[in-house]
Amino acid sequence: MVPPFSGKPLGWGPWEYGQRFMDANRDLYFSIFFRARLMVVFLGLATEARLRLARSLFGVRAAAVAASLFLLSPPVLAHASLATVDAGAC
Repeated sequence: MVPPFSGKPLGWGPWEYGQRFMDANRDLYFSIFFRARLMVVFLGLATEARLRLARSLFGVRAAAVAASLFLLSPPVLAHASLATVDAGAC
């Protein structure tokens, strides 16, 4: 069940909505949470596939540069180790 969003879009509104969502889906919440975190793993595998494609198309040096630029970018360093859904925005 998805409760309607009736709060403020900024401030505590999203947190309050998250609490209402969790309360409305108490039985399924851990399953939903697990699937959301599993998407981070799939995004990591997709990145690895892109790096393999870069290596096959442009060589090892290009793949190393692409991997370095990706892995040293601040959003990846901040979010990927936490396995949060924010990592998908990187």
